[in-house]
Amino acid sequence: MLKLVSVVALLCLSACSDSAPPTSVEPCGSVQPTFRVVLKDSAGTLPSDASFRVMHGAGCEAYALSSGRVAPCSATDKAGVLFCTARVAAGEPSHSSGSGGGAGASGVVGVAGSAGAAGGLSGTKAVESLECEVYSDGAITVAVWRSGSKWLERELRAERDARCGVVTVSATIDLQEQASR
Repeated sequence: MLKLVSVVALLCLSACSDSAPPTSVEPCGSVQPTFRVVLKDSAGTLPSDASFRVMHGAGCEAYALSSGRVAPCSATDKAGVLFCTARVAAGEPSHSSGSGGGAGASGVVGVAGSAGAAGGLSGTKAVESLECEVYSDGAITVAVWRSGSKWLERELRAERDARCGVVTVSATIDLQEQASR
């Protein structure tokens, strides 16, 4: 009986100590995009008449290379999940209009997102790549349109972590590779 009392007393003392148990759980960090999509053409610059469309749970948004703007695909679509940065070809003059700001040393023309924010393209810049972040609740379908017709389409599935939620999925779409399929 004395042994049982001793064991119970020892358990109580160790459970009632002032120090908290160490934790090794890392914080989740800031909000991350659901997707990072890069649109490029390994044969050269992107076609100036191309637009990049993202269909998501709340509707559709499009980035038009000719205007450098993100806008809803139709009047009933909700916007605010697509944010894009156009990177101009080396040697192009750095010019920008709107809230995106001018191109810096990296060749960034500007950033466009959330229903019509200006991205700074005047339609005359040769764009090497379009880098977009999408903040959605699930899967998306991305499409590239040229001259008013759908040219290619790809579905991307969201990934989740049980503890932190969104895991950013990265995808690169090379128009040259798509053209050869």
